[in-house]
Order: sequence, then C-alpha cells, then structure tokens
Amino acid sequence: MRIESSITSVSWIPPTAITGLPRVFFEHGLTHYDAPPPQEWTDLDSVLGPQGARFAHDLRAWIEVHDGKITAFGQDGGLHLNSTMVRLGGKHLAVEGVGYPELRQDPVVGAGFVRFTQTAGGRAGIHAPRHVHIAPFAKIQPPTVWTTLTLTIHADGSASRELADASSFPRHWIYDADGQLAGQSALIDFKTWYRTATIAHSPWNDDDRMVPGGQPKPTAPGA
Repeated sequence: MRIESSITSVSWIPPTAITGLPRVFFEHGLTHYDAPPPQEWTDLDSVLGPQGARFAHDLRAWIEVHDGKITAFGQDGGLHLNSTMVRLGGKHLAVEGVGYPELRQDPVVGAGFVRFTQTAGGRAGIHAPRHVHIAPFAKIQPPTVWTTLTLTIHADGSASRELADASSFPRHWIYDADGQLAGQSALIDFKTWYRTATIAHSPWNDDDRMVPGGQPKPTAPGA
C-alpha cells in the first residue's frame, strides 16, 4: 500500500509589517504588500501571482507499506517563486526572483514511520540597498526568505507536519495535504531579518553550490 502526504508553506508580506525606510517603497506604490493567502486552496499556483504571495514551499512524500512494514519511501517538491511587481514611470514590471537549491536531509526511518525534512528559499530579484551587521556593512541584494518543513508519515496512514525553522520574515502559513490552513508562524521580525538575513546567516552558509554573492552556481548542460 502506498501512502502519500504533504506540507506546504506560503510566505507573504502583510500590511504594516514593513518598518523603517523600506516602508516608503510600499506606501508610494513602487511595490506592494501581498494579499492574505486563503484558508484553503486546491491549486497552489492560484495562491501566487502578481498580487499574491511571493514564496511557497511544498514537501511531498510517500511510503510503501506491506504487512505493516515500510518497504520503500521517497520525496519531492521544492520552492515555488513568484515575480515581484514593481511600478516604474507609470509602468508595472515583473522582476523574477532568485531561487536557491533545495536542501534535503536524509530521511529518518523509525519503527513504523519515516520523517522527511526539506529547506527551500530564495530572494526577490529587485535591489534592496540595506545596512547589514557584517563587513562590508552594506548590501544591495534583498534578504533571503526560507522555511524548513518536516513531514512524518506513519505506516498506519497518519501524518504529522511541522514548520521546523524559518526566516523571521515574512509571515509563513502552513497547509496540510488537502490545502487546509494548519498553522502560522508565531512572530515576524522585519528589522532583524532585514539587517541579518544574508547567505552567511542562512541554511546555505556552507553550501558549495552557492557563489559568494548568494547566487546559485550555474549548472553545466546535462549535469
């Protein structure tokens, strides 16, 4: 018997969440806050869009069970990245974001369960000049948004989900396998995130697939 399940995080910028100078860009319509995600959805792509959430991350997994024992398992999913709408000179431009490589821990196989853990994230494509707390104390790249999701599937067909870790901004909403809202990140901290969210202080800090500027290394054709 094959048992499948999933967990999805949707990361979005709520009104009044931005503080300090960056708020000016939102208040003057150069960019926008996000519409709140729905309580439930049937199509994740419908949650993203020009006025929707910027980032979503899904972890999908399955196990095979025979005579009460787990005989096989696997996982899939990753980052869903929305473009950022920017208004310049009366025109609206869609600026494509930058996604980082998914990070997957080895599944943990226990007595009657398998636990999967995956991290996904990225950044907006527009420049965001900001002060940071490490040399050279200034960056033009926007901070990284990311979530680490955990999905445990049991041989009896049940599943449990957890937002194991995440960037402190923006808001992260968690959905179950049916697209039903199952939880929310407790707190958001824009100021700390804006000053400290760099590759050096992220799950990708020792990932050899990243170049120093926080960009995924190009992949050779056929690799």
